This record gives sequence, structure tokens and C-alpha cells, in this order.
Amino acid sequence: MVSAVHDDDTDYSDLDEEAASAAPASRHPSGPKNRERLSERTPLLSTSPPPPAYADVTRLYGTPPYVARNESNAVQPNELHHQDATTSAYTRTEEPQSMGDPERDAQDGKKVTKKRKVLTNRKALACLIFVLTCSLIGLVTVTTVKHDKSQDSNSGNGSPSPADGFPHYMRCNYGSVSDPQTWSFESPRSFSFVEITEGAHNPSSDITGQVRLMLGQEDQEHPILTELRIAKSAAAQNSHFKVDYTGESLRLNAPAYSPSSYRACMEIDLRIWIKPGAQLEHLEIATEHLDIRVEPGLFPPSLETTRSGQGDAYYISNNTDFITVVGSFYAAYWESGRETRIDTVSGSISGRFALKDVLSIKTVSGNININVEPKPESPIDPRPASFDAVTVSGSIKAIFPMSSTIAEIPPRFYHTKVESRSGSVHGDYIHGINTDITTSSGSIDVNVLPYSSKSTGSWLRTESAVGGIHVNVLPPYEEPQDVMGHLRSVHKTKSGSLHIKYPQQWEGKIEAVTMSGSVKLRGKDVEVLKRWSGPVGAHVIAKKGEASSAIDLSTSSGSVDATIDVHFCSSQIAKKLKMPFNTALTRKLGIKVPVVQGGMMWVGYAELASAVSNAGGLGILTALTQPSPEDLRKEIRRCRRMTSKPFGVNLTLLPALQPPDYPAYARVIIEEGIRIVETAGNNPAPVIKQLKSANPPIIILHKCTTVRHALSAIKLGVDFLSIDGMECAGHVGETDITNFILLSRARQELNVPFIASGGFADGQGLAAALSLGAEGINMGTRFMCTVEAPIHQNIKESIVKAQETDTELILRRWRNTSRMFSNKVAREAIKIERESPTGKFEEVAPYVSGKRGREVFLNGDPEHGVWTAGQVIGLIHDIPTCADLITRIEREALETINKAKSLYVDELPESDMEGKPIQDPSAKPKSEHGSVRPKENNPEAQVWGIGKSKL
Repeated sequence: MVSAVHDDDTDYSDLDEEAASAAPASRHPSGPKNRERLSERTPLLSTSPPPPAYADVTRLYGTPPYVARNESNAVQPNELHHQDATTSAYTRTEEPQSMGDPERDAQDGKKVTKKRKVLTNRKALACLIFVLTCSLIGLVTVTTVKHDKSQDSNSGNGSPSPADGFPHYMRCNYGSVSDPQTWSFESPRSFSFVEITEGAHNPSSDITGQVRLMLGQEDQEHPILTELRIAKSAAAQNSHFKVDYTGESLRLNAPAYSPSSYRACMEIDLRIWIKPGAQLEHLEIATEHLDIRVEPGLFPPSLETTRSGQGDAYYISNNTDFITVVGSFYAAYWESGRETRIDTVSGSISGRFALKDVLSIKTVSGNININVEPKPESPIDPRPASFDAVTVSGSIKAIFPMSSTIAEIPPRFYHTKVESRSGSVHGDYIHGINTDITTSSGSIDVNVLPYSSKSTGSWLRTESAVGGIHVNVLPPYEEPQDVMGHLRSVHKTKSGSLHIKYPQQWEGKIEAVTMSGSVKLRGKDVEVLKRWSGPVGAHVIAKKGEASSAIDLSTSSGSVDATIDVHFCSSQIAKKLKMPFNTALTRKLGIKVPVVQGGMMWVGYAELASAVSNAGGLGILTALTQPSPEDLRKEIRRCRRMTSKPFGVNLTLLPALQPPDYPAYARVIIEEGIRIVETAGNNPAPVIKQLKSANPPIIILHKCTTVRHALSAIKLGVDFLSIDGMECAGHVGETDITNFILLSRARQELNVPFIASGGFADGQGLAAALSLGAEGINMGTRFMCTVEAPIHQNIKESIVKAQETDTELILRRWRNTSRMFSNKVAREAIKIERESPTGKFEEVAPYVSGKRGREVFLNGDPEHGVWTAGQVIGLIHDIPTCADLITRIEREALETINKAKSLYVDELPESDMEGKPIQDPSAKPKSEHGSVRPKENNPEAQVWGIGKSKL
């Protein structure tokens, strides 16, 4: 049994024999539920943001891309198990199945089906769009009962205990959770799932939930296996869902809205397991109420996208269509089908996506925040790579790889269209044949990477009616030093300023016009040919070199500032300039960016660890999050299916009444070939010795909160040290030393490389740590607030809203000081700690229960129990993907390092203040008595609270 407040985000080591041990943790049930119940293949809960608002869903309902099949030609699906004898998994001949009152054939009790065409035929799709359109009208008319997911939390009103995170939102007092219903599809050529309100009526009063696409087991009998569960409030017990299916489709008919059921609420969880290696021609999923999630692990690592014998197709050979009305769409990673189309109405779209031939992302009023990885063209049917991102009312951010940190960029003809009618556009984009980035009302801030300088002609346009435009055009991905001589560019806004940067390699003509503002053209070889200026506005024509590129810059109200002489030296072109981080950490561990995801209890699952590793950092699994060593073995293997990059395991040793079997956990780590282990806690010598006995010896990264403990760890043979300042989450030690001092002391004393932990969230922090002597950084709380972190969305949003002051230090009385998120439970624990006359740990134990902390992450109620968070919460303002976060940190760190170089000059600069010559920085400041005196002889120092010192 581990410590109730254990978080692994920091170290709690006390390696000296004379050091005081922490108080015993409170006793709680013997361990977490078996990982099988917690779903070994998926995160605990939905981590996609709540849906904001609406996209073009009508495209899907045209002519289907393939020929419909009759049910007589399809294979009848099989029900794998049937726990509820009153619930049918098959559709009756007379009427569709109802989850509440199914019937059987009177003769033999067997379930029967009637012949029908596959759901994806033209007529069914046309009907579906009609129903969805009617549903939108219902959404407006039933606003009094529309549910806001941002309010989801465990109400504590006696709802059923969630199993593996279901119900996910706990927004109401659920009276029942149905037994799972399963359907198996033996040999589908295509597969479709539709969730829709029955009939063309208003939507049901309040239905939420999600469809989850997941990787099935190797021994799964059939290609597709589905499982359905439904949670209902007391008022919804008489509302029934009807299930229709064929051999290639499943349809869930939600109950129509009625005034008598306006207080009802229901949640749906549909899991679709796809067997490894399964092959389909098409996949369609359309929902009216539900989110759609592609869970981690469905696809192999991005650099190993095909298995032997599979050729170019992985799962789906042709097209994939996803549609939601009010639900959001999230993909941990999606790479299947030459064409992928995603349409939402009011849902946001986020995640990582492969771009093969077509990637179309459209929403009406939702936001788009995605990472895109281009893939090679099909050798059989080569086509251009087309990327569309469109929203009517929402922002767009798309990140294409611009260095080898994320992925290589294959040679393709790239077509890019990004359009928002009322919202901003950000991101990094690849420019091929044409790139069109527009918004009617919003700003544009993008980096553009031309693929090749050899293009015979291409078009780049950024345009906004109202809003400023910032564009950085980088040197070409191929032949970055060659002249860019055939690029036609237009950057235009009616109301706003232009800030445009092109590389030195660009050559051609430039024309800049403003009706109200100034024009500045910069560049070493830029020659101004004509200039007009008057009482208002300016017009400049210039050229650079002799090539035939051209830039048109235009604004009606604003200034133009263009530089055609930029020498880029950042992460965007690190691949070509050979500029990865070169630290002891990156060299030893084989990672791109010196960022480690610290082990965290109930957070360090394969979903998060693999995402961090795939992004170029080092992901860490938390061993004690798994209830047994064999469960850890399964989790390690699951993580390997998600990434081919290095990842490690955290093993923390803490005082406990029933200690875990640490040798057994270590043995599994060795047997599974893990090369990196993060250790922490008291008396790690036996475990470190065992891990070092592996062949080859395992690399040990040990966490310490003092230099004294670090020196003791070095004697045990550790390879790296994690120096944790008291800003960190979890156990902070008892010395209250911040990182600025602690890292400097480590640099002075330690002869083993170390990384910095506690208070890091961005690239500026990484640059600072490197400057202080660290070889990298460790982040815990920051990674909790990412898309892939398997904790409830409410907790992530609580972190975003919090300030750096919103943490508490608890358990100091028992020398087990821990930093927690500030909530009513933590404050009550502090009150007991201060006021207890006995000082018995048992008095505070119920408040710091690890079980309650785990339920916080499951159910999303930030006030339910104590949970760890560092002071870094004040620096966290968004919920990005791990890839987006690490790319951002890499870019910020390199920019900060490069900026620091400009702070040093060979000669003293002139003073900006007339008549105030700048002082020689080498001159020492003087007091009225001469040179500054030591503190012990400086009585003035006491006035400022410094006092006397013998430093």
C-alpha cells in the first residue's frame, strides 16, 4: 500500500540512515481495482474539451462512394455474451430492439432480423441528414434542458460508483447503469455506426456520452466488436434506446424528447474494438449527441504505420467519415483511409491526424486544434495531399511538422486551405502548390514552410477582412540554401497591420500599399524602386535579386512591416541545420528534446507516456499505478504498441503499512527490457542494486529534494539525478529550498548530470534550467493538463483556471510535507493538523486518502479529495496535445537561447538618455563610504530585512 498522498511528481528521498522517516499513510482498501476493469486499452475518462458550438455535415449525405449491399449478402453478427436475459442484442422482425423491453420470437426464442440494406446507402443517408437538421431546430427550442458539460462533476448524491470511469461526467444522480451489451461483426466489408434521435422530433432532454474507437486484443475473434452501456437518472428509467443493426452497421435510436421527461438525463458509452490487422473498405460514424474519440494505441507508432503484409492500408483502405452534431471529436492518432473527413456542428475537433490524400476538417461553431503528419503518396494511385480546415465561427490551429522532432515530410504536391469566417488562425503549415489561409474577422499568425525551392510556380495567400496578419515564411524544406524564385504571395487585410518575414533565399519583386499607416521594407539586398507617400497612406515598390517571385502587401487601415532578410535559426529548420538539443540527457536516453514526464500516481498510464515519447521527450509509466507486477507487464507492452521511442518506468519507495512487492515490480521491469527507470523515495539501495544487475544495466534517474540526498544517491550508482525544488507537486521535502538556489548548489557540488524538476511549463523554463547547469527538465503538473492525460476534463480545466497561489502544503507536522491543490479537503486537513492536541496521523488520514484522490481524477470533482499540483499551475493556460506542447517548448527554448546571445556586445552601447552616458558595467557600485561593504558590516541592510549574514 503506497502513501495516500503519493504523486511521484517529486522526490521524497531520504537516503541518510539518520533521517527521519515519514508518517505512515492512512490505510485504505488493499489496492486499486484490477486494470482489466479499468480498461487496459483506454484512458480512464474523456479528455476532450467540452463542445463549444457548429460545421458542414451535409457533405456526407450525397452519393455514397460505394455500392450498398443487401442484408442477405451480409454475415449475421454474433452476440458474444448476454448478461441480461431481458435485453436483446438482435432486432426483432416486428419492431426495432429496445434496451428496456425486448421481445423474442414466440417459437424458439431466438433473435431474428429482417432484411434491409446497409445503413450507408443513399436513402438512409438522406434521411439521416434530414433528421439531424430537425435535431438542430430542437437544440434551439429545448435550450432550457441543454446540458453544459463544463458543469459535470460528481454530485455526491449517491450515484452508482463508476467502473473504469463510466459514467464519465457524473452530472446527475444516476439511478442505474446497464450491463454491457455486445455485438460482433464477423466479416464486414464496411462498417457504420449512427446515433440519432428516433423520428424527426426534438432531441432528448439531456443525452451525453461518447463513441470510443479502440485497439482490440490479438485474440479477438472477429474484426469488429462493439459494447454498449447506458447510465440513466431516475426520471429516465422509462426512456428506452432501440438498436438496429445489419452485418455491417449498428444504429442506436435515442428516445425522442417529451415534456414529461425534461428532467431525465442519460449517458451512453459505446466502445468499438478493432482487431489488429482488420481490413475494411470504409468506416462511417455519425452521432447526434455523443463525442467521438479515437483512443491511444489503435495505430502503431507514427514511424511504423504499416505491418508486414498490409501494404498501404491500415484498417480502412478507402474513405473514413466522422460526423457529430453536438459532440466533439478527439483522436489520439488517426491514420487510416486515403481520405478522412470530419464534420461537426457545435463540437470542437482536436488530436493528431495523418494526411494521406485528403484530410478535411470542418465545423460550424467549434474550434479546431490539431497536429497533422503528412504521409507518402500511394504508389498505386498517386494523388496530391489536400488539407482543408474550415470553421464558420471558431478558431483554427494546425501544426504540421517542420523538423524531424515530429516526423519526416514526404515529397508531395501539397494543397492547403484554411478558412475561418469569424475566428483567428494560427499554426505551422507546409506550402506546396497552393496555400490559402483566410478569415473574415480575426487575426492570422502562422509559420509557412515551402517544401522545395525547385517549384516552377506556387501560390501563397493570407487574407483577413478585420485583423492583423503575422507570417513567417521559412527556408524551403528541400534545398534550403537555394534561391526561392517562383513563389507568388499575397498578404492582405482591410483593417489591421501586416508583419511579414521571408528568408534571405527569397528573390523577386515587392509591392506594399497602405491607405492609413506606414510602410517599412527591410533586407540586406532589398532595393526600393519607387516610393509614394502623402498625408495618408504609402506605396512602395521594391525588388530583391533577379528571380521572378512576387509579394503583394496591402492594408486599408494599418501599417506594413516586411523583412526579406531573415536568417532563421530555430526548431522549424533544426532538421536541415542539424541543431537538436545536445545534452547529456538527450545523448544518453536517445530523445530529441530534454523534457521528462515525471511519474504520477493515477496519471502515468501508457496513453500519456507514449504521447510524450512520440513527441520527442521521455514518457514515464508509474509502476505503482498498476495493482500488481503482472499488470505493470501488460501496461509496458501496451505502451510499446503505442510508441517505438524510448520510455521509462517510475518506481517510488514510500513508507507503507503494507509495502508493495518492490522486487517483483523491478523483476518485471528487467524482464520487459526497460532501459530507463526513475526512482524516488526512502532506502532505494536494494531496488537500485537489482536494476543495475540487468544486462545491460538499467539507467537510473533518481529524484532528490536536497543536495545531501543527491550525494548519497551518487554512492548507490545512479546515472542521473532529478533535483526537485519546493515549487513542485507532491512531496516537497522539509527544507523549503527553491529551484533557483537548489540547482545552483547542485551545479557546484554534484559530479553526476542532473535535471531540474518543479515549476517548469515552457521553453523559457527549459532554457533557464540549462543555463543553471541542468541537462533537462522534469514536468508533472504541466503534462497532467494535456489532451492525452487520462484524467477528467474538469480537473484539467481547474488547473487552467488556477493561480500559482492555489496550492497548499499539508502534513508538515508529520514531516511528510506535500503540495496539493487548494480545495476544501486540503484546507480542512491543514486545520486539523494545526489544531489537533494529540498530533495523531489517524485524525487527518481520512482527508488525505489516496482513494479519494484517485476518484477526483475519475469523476472530475476537484473538491472531492486531495490531489497533487505544483505552483506551476499559474503558468498553465491551455490544454494542448503532448506533441504541440513539446514542439512549443522546443521552439521557445531555442528562441530564448538565441536571444540571450544578443545580450552580450563587444562594445558599450550608447545611452538612450541624452546627457546620461552609460556606466561601465565592469565598474563596481559605490556607497558614500566607498565600495559596498560586506553584509555583516552594513547596518543599512537590516532596514530592508536582510539582517546580518556571514555568507
